[in-house]
Amino acid sequence: MPARLLSALALGLFIAGGAFAADAPVATGGKMAQSGAATAPKKTVQAAPVARQAQKQTQKQARKPGQNAAQRQARRQTQKSASKPVTRQAAKPAPRRVATSAATRAAVAAAAGAGAKRVAAADSDQMQATRRLAIASGAALVVDQEGGEAIYQKNADQVVPIASITKLMTAMVVLDAVPALHDTITITRDDVDTLRGSRSRLRVGARLTREDALLLALMSSENRASNALARHYPGGLSAFVVAMNRKAIELGMYRTRFEEPTGLSSNNDSTAQDLVRLVVAAHRYPQISEFSTR
Repeated sequence: MPARLLSALALGLFIAGGAFAADAPVATGGKMAQSGAATAPKKTVQAAPVARQAQKQTQKQARKPGQNAAQRQARRQTQKSASKPVTRQAAKPAPRRVATSAATRAAVAAAAGAGAKRVAAADSDQMQATRRLAIASGAALVVDQEGGEAIYQKNADQVVPIASITKLMTAMVVLDAVPALHDTITITRDDVDTLRGSRSRLRVGARLTREDALLLALMSSENRASNALARHYPGGLSAFVVAMNRKAIELGMYRTRFEEPTGLSSNNDSTAQDLVRLVVAAHRYPQISEFSTR
């Protein structure tokens, strides 16, 4: 075999083994030639197995793609964790305990007392404001039901027509006679309003109990029912009007006068002060309280 061909083969073996170096010996013409005098042949021979070992290790790792993928995934997870800012949750404060000492209870009681005083002061302020109310009525009187103190008054002693408030006196006089409330009374033409021509739901000839007539008089201000009650009073309508005025005197309503039982006549007049006595007296009758609040 020619010497140049042997030299080419030797050079190819060294390159395939990964141990080729510039200082490696090359055979030319059957003799060993060195490119550098200080290079030892033994070093070149030892380098080839090391390179082969490294190449084998690389090939083994290349045969395990799953392991490399897992490692890359782990590295990415570690990098993400490292890049995220660390946040610490603030600790919640412990709930405060409510003291139940005697001093605390006394303080609570004192606060409750102060609250009651404030309510009383507010009531007093409201009462003062009520005294300054602007009421359209020509005469008025507002009285504390418990103490009887006048909270507001306007022309309280002025005599004025009282209209349908008359029916409170009518109801008291009817009940004072202790009639049979379930007895039947009849509406007649005498009960029709010829003074003002007011309308009524009770037709002439209608029959109803005295109790129903009293209920209609108080709840609906029914004029025909009121007049029928007065007509069926012992002694008739005139005796009934006398009893109304007598009752007013008994209640201390000295500036009050009644002419008929419905309030249609403007001659039925009184004062705000007298009407307070009338309302207080009517409140003592259970039937009136019941019938006037249905």
